Amino acid sequence: EGSETFVLLLSPTLEDEDVVNITDHITTVVINEDPNDSVKIGFITTRYTVMEGEDSSIAVCAELLEGSLERSVTVLINSNSSTAIGGIDYAIVPEKLLFISGQEAFDGKHQCVNVSILNDEDTEDLESVTVKLFTNEADASAVNIPQANSRVLISIIEDPSDVVQITVQNSVHTVVEGSTAQVCIAVSLGFLQKEISINVKTVDSKPSLSIASAGEDFQNFTDTLKVSSNEPHCVLVKTLDDNVVEGCEAFFIGFEVDAAFSGIATVLRDQDKSVIVIEDDDEIEICFNQSVYEVTEGREVEVNVCIEVTSGVLQQNISILLQTKNSSLADTTLQAIPSKDYEEVNQHVLFGPNTSIVCVPISILNDKYLESEERFDVCLSQAARELRFSFKTATVVILDDPEDGAVIGFSEPTYNITEGEGPVTICVVLISGYLE
Repeated sequence: EGSETFVLLLSPTLEDEDVVNITDHITTVVINEDPNDSVKIGFITTRYTVMEGEDSSIAVCAELLEGSLERSVTVLINSNSSTAIGGIDYAIVPEKLLFISGQEAFDGKHQCVNVSILNDEDTEDLESVTVKLFTNEADASAVNIPQANSRVLISIIEDPSDVVQITVQNSVHTVVEGSTAQVCIAVSLGFLQKEISINVKTVDSKPSLSIASAGEDFQNFTDTLKVSSNEPHCVLVKTLDDNVVEGCEAFFIGFEVDAAFSGIATVLRDQDKSVIVIEDDDEIEICFNQSVYEVTEGREVEVNVCIEVTSGVLQQNISILLQTKNSSLADTTLQAIPSKDYEEVNQHVLFGPNTSIVCVPISILNDKYLESEERFDVCLSQAARELRFSFKTATVVILDDPEDGAVIGFSEPTYNITEGEGPVTICVVLISGYLE
């Protein structure tokens, strides 16, 4: 309580009032509070846990723990923290508590301070703030705050919606065999406030894609990527040149948040991998096995035109278009005529894995005409990117059938004419065979 007073009055008795003169007949006695008399004030509950979020707050209450009040006293509130930040993570109102005169210990008249938990949308670890109770200087002797009840620890659990979402920046990277692909991830939602670890590893491709082989097509690896901000973070993936002609191959780079940071960030499902498509840069050299093919005309005669691989190894099926065409010679009298001298060809020739040579028969027709040699060309085209022709045109020379000779003679073995009847016509004719 505060200081108390009472008054003493001094007056003479009746029998002595004639002889006693009292000048200072009133005195005031001031009773000061015993310095050892005090009340105890403290927090009722010393630990709270609250989740960060919109409209999230907690009432931290203090109570008169011992004694009674005959005057009002004030206690002050402050806070400190090494993790939560005032004004960003929390706010406290008011900064002092008033206990009014007349309160008794444990009378249920709490004095509370409201601690608002602010939603900062940042992804953080568990944060905490300590709310402390201490005496006002004017009431320092009257109020005792027990150490055990002098502070409250408030633990702030991260808002689950604040978990940072991370995705790969490009789901597909296409690179030429032997080059390096740069694969990046970045925060797509939220704000990262601390360093986390992302585990990176190569993953087999989907069955719908040709699977690249670790050690042959790319360098297999596992790594840990340290991510500390919303900026993109990248890894370099080396592909290998295997000198084998093949189709596009693929493998995946997978990203996963380390288990120690699973409450802080997550890599979105279906956006946690990037496929690396490797384009082959190896070439196969193909050509005709001869530049000129000679064939003699006759019955059921064919000429085998052969295409061979002269450099490289095939690991997949490839198709080449083989066509017959008119000879490139300027002398048209030497041109073989399709469907008269040979059957036209316009077909795709299939080369399978490890195939070195493929031959295509072309039918030569026997026309029975006596003629000079004739020519036509065979050409290769429509090759895949990885094929190269050392020469793609060859010539087929058709020699005439020796039995295609022509028989010429007089039209009649004997011509009879009467002397003086005029000129006689003697005819020379093609008896058998054909002439061109």
